Amino acid sequence: MKSVYLVLLLLLSVAYALVPYGLKNSPKSGIWGTNFGRAPILERYSWNILDWAYPDQTSRDAAIASGDYVPQNGLPVGIEVWRNKLFVTVPRWKNGQSFI
Repeated sequence: MKSVYLVLLLLLSVAYALVPYGLKNSPKSGIWGTNFGRAPILERYSWNILDWAYPDQTSRDAAIASGDYVPQNGLPVGIEVWRNKLFVTVPRWKNGQSFI
């Protein structure tokens, strides 16, 4: 359960990093003399495997051994913020995606 909260916290921090900051209506030029408009996105956290929280390590290992869970097949494709909640869409396009 902790890893789900960790993933949600990471995605929330990415969502806040996408909010434009430091925008002014001044004709100042960018670093190399070009006006870019928005600040570049800063990478706060990154990961290459989307992991889910299982009740215990034994059930997680059993799901991996049976092919019900393949950590490399998780791909978050949508993030939506609603009030104080963060919704992440992880489609099950490939086998081995958990429904937890």
